[in-house]
Amino acid sequence: MSKLSKFQWGLALSGIAVLLAFLTGAWMGNSEDAIREGWTAAAQPALATLWGNDPAKLAGIIDKSWTCLMRAHLHWAGLGAATLAMSVILSGIKAVPTWYKQIGSLFMGIGAISYPISWLMVASNLGTLGGPAAKASGHIYAVIGVGTVVVGTAMFLVALIYQAMKNNEASEGSYKATAK
Repeated sequence: MSKLSKFQWGLALSGIAVLLAFLTGAWMGNSEDAIREGWTAAAQPALATLWGNDPAKLAGIIDKSWTCLMRAHLHWAGLGAATLAMSVILSGIKAVPTWYKQIGSLFMGIGAISYPISWLMVASNLGTLGGPAAKASGHIYAVIGVGTVVVGTAMFLVALIYQAMKNNEASEGSYKATAK
C-alpha cells in the first residue's frame, strides 16, 4: 500500500468520481419526478422567450436535461473506474520516474471529476438558458476534463509501452546470454 500512497491524489479523485456516480444514480433513482419538476419550475420564466409558450417544447427540453444528467452519472462511473484502474497499474510501472506517474494519475483523476460536471451543468441550465448557453455554462469543465484525462491517459500508455520495451530488451539480453 505504501507504493500507492504516492498516488493518493489521483486515486482519491478517481474514487470520488466513482462515488459521485453512485450518489448521482441514487439521487436519480429516488427523485426523478422531483428533479424534473424542479427543472420545469425553474424554466417557467423562460417559457415565453425560449420555448414559444409551448409546454411540449419545454417537456422535450426537460427530457434532454434528463439525458444530460444520465451522461454525467455514466461518465463519472466510467471515467472514475477506468482512471482508478489505470492509476493503480501506473503505480507499478518501474520504467518511468515517480513524478511522471503522479502527474499522469492526477491528470486522470481531475478529468474523471471535471468532465461529468460539464454534463451536470448542461442538465441544470438547459431549460432556463437554452441549448447554446447551457452548453457554454459547462464548457470550461469539459475542456479541462477532456484535456486532463486525455493527457493523463496518454502518459499512462507511454509509460506502459516504455515498460514493455524495457522488458523486451531485458528478456532479449537474457536470451542472448543463455544462447552463448
